Amino acid sequence: MRSTENLTNSTKIMMTSQLPPHQGDGTVEDALSKAIGDEINADLQEEAAVMMGTLHQLNDKLEKLAAGEDLTAREQAERKTLMLMKRVLLEHTDPLLAGKELPNQKAF
Repeated sequence: MRSTENLTNSTKIMMTSQLPPHQGDGTVEDALSKAIGDEINADLQEEAAVMMGTLHQLNDKLEKLAAGEDLTAREQAERKTLMLMKRVLLEHTDPLLAGKELPNQKAF
């Protein structure tokens, strides 16, 4: 029985030695919870920064396609595709627009 107690105590010592320095009257669970929370917060901030970068790139791309100037062949095809998608969406929303020319039809 005594060897089981020593093993359990050794395990507890190893687990708590990997935790950040303990401050105040909090428990080990509090320290562990804070460490996990800090790690999750850092991960979320990193993912949010990546997402914001992607959204900025998308916005810049859409602005360039809307302007329609100095486009590569691929960008011209993307622009035409987006214009068709917009038209289909408009006609789906209001079937009375089907086949009619719309003002400002050249830009999306």
